[in-house]
Amino acid sequence: MIISSGNHRFMNIASALILFLAFLGILLFSYLLFFDDNPPIVVNGPLLLDNSSYYAGEVMLIEADICRNTTSGATLHPTFVNLSTNQLFDAAPVYVDNLPKGCHVSVISVTVPHFLPPGTYIRRVRARYEVNFLTDRVVELETEEFEVLERRER
Repeated sequence: MIISSGNHRFMNIASALILFLAFLGILLFSYLLFFDDNPPIVVNGPLLLDNSSYYAGEVMLIEADICRNTTSGATLHPTFVNLSTNQLFDAAPVYVDNLPKGCHVSVISVTVPHFLPPGTYIRRVRARYEVNFLTDRVVELETEEFEVLERRER
């Protein structure tokens, strides 16, 4: 089969265009995967608590000093960790949105669950930030140690 010069030129242009588009695709994929917004930076770690002991059902106040580099939302996966038994008590994930960019101090109120047995705990939160459709960033946060006391008799 003989290829005319017009077909040959068309094939060269099509091949160059395909290679150029593939190169652009690889650059875009690399950018989305590796070069993106940084996750928040926790300035105070471990996170500060208002008390060192709580009864089940009481509200604890957690102070978080955070510098955020993006306004994207996050899915928070909170867990209470019993330090003596390493038992984990998961709470329902929470999605937070419209968080301000920049550095600020937030005070978060959390109710100590009734199902926690007495013991020494920390509260661990894994915050997952969706940077783009290819990349997530995860930040682990922990509070100071605190005691959950035996329930009061009424």
